[in-house]
Amino acid sequence: MIKITNNINVYLSINLVNYGELTMPKMNEFTAYHNGEWKPWSDVKIDPLDLGFVLGDTVFETLRTFNGKPLIWKEHVERIYRSLKYTRMNCGLNQEEMYNMLVEGINKNKNLLKECGDFNIWLQISRGTSMDGPPTIFAQYKPVPFDTFTDWYRDGAHVVFAKTKSHSFQTIDPKIKHSSRMNFVLAQLETKDIDPNALTALTDLDGHVTEGTSFNIMTVKDGVIKTPTDSNILQGVSRDVVIRLAKNLGLEVLEENIQPYDLVTADEVFLSRTTPGIVPVSKVDNVEIEGEIPGPITQKLLAAYGELVGFDLMDQAFSLENVEHEDLISTLNHRHKKK
Repeated sequence: MIKITNNINVYLSINLVNYGELTMPKMNEFTAYHNGEWKPWSDVKIDPLDLGFVLGDTVFETLRTFNGKPLIWKEHVERIYRSLKYTRMNCGLNQEEMYNMLVEGINKNKNLLKECGDFNIWLQISRGTSMDGPPTIFAQYKPVPFDTFTDWYRDGAHVVFAKTKSHSFQTIDPKIKHSSRMNFVLAQLETKDIDPNALTALTDLDGHVTEGTSFNIMTVKDGVIKTPTDSNILQGVSRDVVIRLAKNLGLEVLEENIQPYDLVTADEVFLSRTTPGIVPVSKVDNVEIEGEIPGPITQKLLAAYGELVGFDLMDQAFSLENVEHEDLISTLNHRHKKK
């Protein structure tokens, strides 16, 4: 069980980036926590010989706040510690300390939360500059990029299956959330050749659907939700949340092998992903999914997700996507000049 304590002893960086209604202020607006010391973002230095950079020897997590609150964070922390254990990394912190460090990052930068709407958090831990460590621990905060997924809520996302395959558990186990992702990069490039706006999905060597480059995949057929087994996928935190919500609603959920055919012929297709929660899909491999978008079961799950986090995810995204960039830039830069 993770408890809230005040132990902070890790690396944390906070920044904001331009995402539609959200804006990138000067990096000096934000605070970084680096190996026991809070410092300006511009003072953070990562060794170019770090194995995370040289070999992709890094595990990571992506989290978000919900109205500024650290909801569903314990599951993310627990998952990165599973990745650390499997990859034989010792970050020097226990789970409680890691959790509370992340919460401290919100508090250190709460003055920027109103402008952001909510934070995304990207936590990375590498082995450091040698196989024996010490590790590099890095976490950055940035605004939730609402304008990147409001169109998905409205019209549904497009998904394309790439020819590049997922890693097998016999090579690099996909249950590790790691940064050795050249296969994802190649798959995304292949996707852009077909549909520049599509999200990328992959299959395994047997043609079974695995996952996307940043999401898990679910289908609905005759009222039954199906999703790939977790043998060759990342065990998604949002995936687990959706499965739990679906069962609480009395919906049947099957974890089994599915193929791209099952997506194309489904009544509904949706994705689970940390930041938007649930993403309806309107097209797979350029074939339209017939019916309402989001579909009726997807709508029920979105509503249940909203009840879990305390507000409607779509309402928040739609309300924050059109804030003027220039207004936020002016406000934050003026504040910086007065310091």
